[in-house]
Amino acid sequence: MTGNPIDAVQLDRDDVEQTIIAIISRNRNLLESQIWPDTDLIVDLGIAGNDANDILRQIANVYRIDFAETSLAARFGGDGFSPRRGPIMIFRILTYPFARWVLGRLHREIIGPGVLVRDIVDVVMNKAAKSST
Repeated sequence: MTGNPIDAVQLDRDDVEQTIIAIISRNRNLLESQIWPDTDLIVDLGIAGNDANDILRQIANVYRIDFAETSLAARFGGDGFSPRRGPIMIFRILTYPFARWVLGRLHREIIGPGVLVRDIVDVVMNKAAKSST
């Protein structure tokens, strides 16, 4: 992986995936082998707010894309605690066991979409394809 911007014509999904995994591993001080395409950056790695923005900025610099028009940044949430989020958080904590064990819903269905490595790869590949047309 290089730190130089890459032209859309050169993109290969496996290379994009490896580059993104390398960026994440450097930012989280993890081995690349610890990160997979289905690794959830929020749930599995605890990435949110400014940490997420830093990672997305580095990926955007490499691939010359803008994540502003995607839902990825919003799905990461913020670093801090907002007083308005308190009641919502309490409600979710109280209803989680019911939704999980009584209704049989999956963890991801309850907490909402996280951000998988493959989600970021998909965005890069889609944006690169659109920019090359």
